[in-house]
Amino acid sequence: MRKAVDDEGVHAIVLPFLGHKEGPASLALELASAPLSPGLATRIRSVLGAAGRFDAALDKVLRSSTDGHAVGLPPYRASYVEALSAEVRKSGNPTKGAKVYASAGLSCVACHKLGQEGGVLGPELSAVGAGVPVELLIEAVLWPRRQIKEGYSATTLTTKAGRVISGYVQREDQQQIVIRDAATGKTQVIPVRQVAQRQDAGTLMPPGLTAGLLRSDLRDLIRFLADQKGSGPRP
Repeated sequence: MRKAVDDEGVHAIVLPFLGHKEGPASLALELASAPLSPGLATRIRSVLGAAGRFDAALDKVLRSSTDGHAVGLPPYRASYVEALSAEVRKSGNPTKGAKVYASAGLSCVACHKLGQEGGVLGPELSAVGAGVPVELLIEAVLWPRRQIKEGYSATTLTTKAGRVISGYVQREDQQQIVIRDAATGKTQVIPVRQVAQRQDAGTLMPPGLTAGLLRSDLRDLIRFLADQKGSGPRP
């Protein structure tokens, strides 16, 4: 994977690990065996984000490779939110923020629809700035599990064979569960008798997607989102 030439190559290598119970831990062990470049760490986070997955062991490895000037994954503090929101209002650049939003490393477009473009795994963002204050936008981006929009609570199923599927349950009965897999976008039918574990995954947006951003990039991204009021600029 360290020799992968593009995002597609990294995606093709990482994705199979996410489909197995012990896969993320195995991948983390391999990545920890040698220094990981900030660029590759960002690309791996992109795959995790598009798949709606978070793993503590992987996160630890990826955080160790974060640019020293990047924001990282700060613990939630009201004072942090207040200071960043003031920066967003005073100095945030929505034009630059649009470029951050559209960057492959964040996977925003893969999961969220904005205007006529984007995916449908996450809430639509075309008018997010009209109904959500800057402070809550910051929380939703940095600590996504603090702000889960109704209808977007995901489920993770682990089968007795060790397969892991995270996504949205479309329907279910006593015999089977129909779930749309966030990693592949495909709908899968899982017999109830094959399910070993079922967990409420909260939001599919994992924490840490913005860990590799500079403070200025994060500020501009939030400003761009805050300006989306149904008729604002598009990426």
